[in-house]
Amino acid sequence: MTVALGTVIHNHNIRFFKDFITSIRNQTEQNFTLVIVLDSLQEDSLEHLDIDYILIKLKNSTPALNRQHLINYIRKNDFDYCIFADGDDILDCDYIKSIGYALTKYKIVFSDLNLLLDSNKHVIYDYYRNLVPSNVSIKFLKNKNCLGFSNSGFKTDLIDEDIRIPHDMLAVDWYLYSILMINYDVGARFIPKSLINYRIHGENLAGYNNLNVELIRKTIEIKLNFYNAMSKIDHRYLNFHAKYLELTELITDEDYFLNLSNKVFNEYRNKKFLWWQII
Repeated sequence: MTVALGTVIHNHNIRFFKDFITSIRNQTEQNFTLVIVLDSLQEDSLEHLDIDYILIKLKNSTPALNRQHLINYIRKNDFDYCIFADGDDILDCDYIKSIGYALTKYKIVFSDLNLLLDSNKHVIYDYYRNLVPSNVSIKFLKNKNCLGFSNSGFKTDLIDEDIRIPHDMLAVDWYLYSILMINYDVGARFIPKSLINYRIHGENLAGYNNLNVELIRKTIEIKLNFYNAMSKIDHRYLNFHAKYLELTELITDEDYFLNLSNKVFNEYRNKKFLWWQII
């Protein structure tokens, strides 16, 4: 089986690139091809990269188009497995080995992760423990996400033609795995081992361990964007789209937003939650 490890490098994660590459160099499984989308950076930005790689250079792209180019390249070049890794994370030495082995049995897989906080001074281990089931269905994924471009992979035979992702899609990982599950009637298998050290910083979208009013507004924005696209694919998302259209209008009232925020804080303060789950 041929394996592509796909990542995107851009201005927001380039400063973490050396740690990322070190973790790739230390993989116990070395039978893979690293495919990099380089967005609006020069190739000399990859000065720490002393292993073979395939480079896709884009300029002034969007997160959605970056991933679209990456996935379509991997599909067209006959790789059997597409495994994702984010350039600001640190991979466990068995990441590719474990994800690759799971893909021999399942179409879509994802692993647990550790959260790196405060410049790596604080770690929350096994974040998904007791949050996700062994098998994640599209029903579970309808109002939250747990499959990211840090901790997942899929068999490329799920895609038989170029994939199209709305260029303005914000939660690209959520959209990709949702359409794969719907179109091919599959679920995702959870690997209950933390294979990624997931870095939390100010320039990623993650809301893990960072409950505040900005996250509440961002969650509503991302869900409206997501449900708008999904409602054009599957009628079961129409009610979700209508709900978040209305909610977007309602939160323009400061008193309404304050009451909503207090409810969220009361429910999720000191609790773990998944991407975009809190509203």
